[in-house]
Amino acid sequence: MKIWSYATIWNEEVMLQFYLRHYSQFCDKMIFFDNESDDRSREIINSYPNTEIISYDTGGKFDDGVHMDLKHQAIKDCVGRCDYAIIGDCDEFIYHPNLIQFLEEHLGKTAVFYPAGFDMASHEFPDLDLQIYDSIKTGAPNPWYSKPILINPNLLEEFEWAGGQHEVYLSNKYNGDIYHVVPDSVRPNGEYKGHRWGNWKIMHDLLHIFKKEPLKLLHYKFIGSEHVTQRHQMYVKRNSQYNIEHNKGEHYINTDTYEKNYQEIDNLLSKSDLLDI
Repeated sequence: MKIWSYATIWNEEVMLQFYLRHYSQFCDKMIFFDNESDDRSREIINSYPNTEIISYDTGGKFDDGVHMDLKHQAIKDCVGRCDYAIIGDCDEFIYHPNLIQFLEEHLGKTAVFYPAGFDMASHEFPDLDLQIYDSIKTGAPNPWYSKPILINPNLLEEFEWAGGQHEVYLSNKYNGDIYHVVPDSVRPNGEYKGHRWGNWKIMHDLLHIFKKEPLKLLHYKFIGSEHVTQRHQMYVKRNSQYNIEHNKGEHYINTDTYEKNYQEIDNLLSKSDLLDI
C-alpha cells in the first residue's frame, strides 16, 4: 500500500518541520507545491528522502483559485501511482492511532474520507523537537474542518472539491463509499454555500461524537498568538485580486492583530467538548 501527501506552501520553514516529521512516518512520497518560498522551506524539504518540490508563480500573491487548481492536478498526478493521497495544507494533520491498519481495511472500498475536524489551539508555539500533537494536544471540534482531504484517487470517476476544499460537489462520481464522522442521514451534501443551516446545526449538535472518532483532522492554525498574527499580516499583504473578487481571505483581514488572535485562541480553548489527545 502506497500513501502520498501533497501540500501547498509559501515560506513554511517552521510548520514544515512538524509536517515532515509526521507524514514521513507513513507516506511513501511527499510532494510540495511551492509558491516561490524565499525562506528555508526548500532546504528543510530536501533534508528528507522521498520528497518533491513543484514550483508555481502567482506574482507574489496569495491565490486560492490557483491552490485549488493545483490540488485537482494532484489527483490526476497520483491516479494509478498510489493507493491513497492526502491533499491539503501544511497545517493540516491526518491523525489516527493506527492509520496504516485503518487504511488497509478500507482499501478498494472507500473513495473519500471525512475525518473529525478540530481547530487545535495554544497561546504558546509548540516545541520544534516534538511531534506537534505531542506538544499541543487541545482543540475544539469544528465540522468545517471535517474536510475530505484523504482520498483513494483510483476510485474517483469525476471529482471536484467545493467551498475551498471543505466539501465536494454532488455531481461527483465514485466507485467506492464515503467515510464520514457523522451519519449520512445527518451530514450536509454538496457545495458548502448550498447547505441548509438546519443540517449544519445538527452537525454542531453532534460535536460530542467528534472526540470518539479515531480518524481526525487536526488543524494547527491557531498556535502561538504571535505566530498567527505574523502569518495573517503577511497573507493580507499578499491577497490576490481573485481572492478579493471571490471574498477569499476576509478572515485574515479580521484577525490581523495580536489582540484579535489572542482572543480567538481564548475562545477556542473555552469551548465545550475540547479534544485532549
